[in-house]
Amino acid sequence: MVSGGPSDDDVSKPERAACGHHPLGPEEVSALNEEQSRRREEGQTMAEYAVVLGVITPVLVLLFAAMSEAVADRLMTVVGFLS
Repeated sequence: MVSGGPSDDDVSKPERAACGHHPLGPEEVSALNEEQSRRREEGQTMAEYAVVLGVITPVLVLLFAAMSEAVADRLMTVVGFLS
């Protein structure tokens, strides 16, 4: 180390960043890592919802299509009973 220059303790965070040092302390880096991890998890959750919705929707459409004739027959029975 060059003597006579300021030590890391004497240099403020913006000056450390300009000198090539990381501007954040270990606690700040840890907090940022946790925040990035949470954002990734939220993104994964949204993707999981999209996959579930993409699987359930066609199943429901096919189910309603298969039941539509039976439902129409039952409704006609009720209409005939009420007439």
